[in-house]
Amino acid sequence: MINLAASIVRYWVRLYTVGLEATVRKRIRQEVEADLWDQINDRDTSGRPSRETVTILLRWILGIPADVQRIMEETVSGGLSMRTKKVLSVLTRRKLWLILLVVSGVVLLILFTGIIALAAGIIIVAVQPRRVQQALNRL
Repeated sequence: MINLAASIVRYWVRLYTVGLEATVRKRIRQEVEADLWDQINDRDTSGRPSRETVTILLRWILGIPADVQRIMEETVSGGLSMRTKKVLSVLTRRKLWLILLVVSGVVLLILFTGIIALAAGIIIVAVQPRRVQQALNRL
């Protein structure tokens, strides 16, 4: 699960840095990668992968506004292409980043609900195979 959470964060970083100049894009991606590596490989967190997965995903969701702000700062310093500047100006004017935050939260909620339901199903089948078989036979 930790690797899935890290992959989601990496995808987000690739997505929001796509319009940046190569050097700026590379620097941001390396910073995030180093932060992920530190969090995943922290000795204090070994043995608690579910907690770290949740922490990574929460940091990602709560960090989206900071990511948008960072992109806007890069706009001021000239690190964005003209097309990306136009897209970001529309996003910030219309507060679409807030919608993106809400949609991301809903998607994560659905994902975790599905994972929990799958795990519960596996546990039920593993713990009570006779009852499951009897219920299937009745159908």
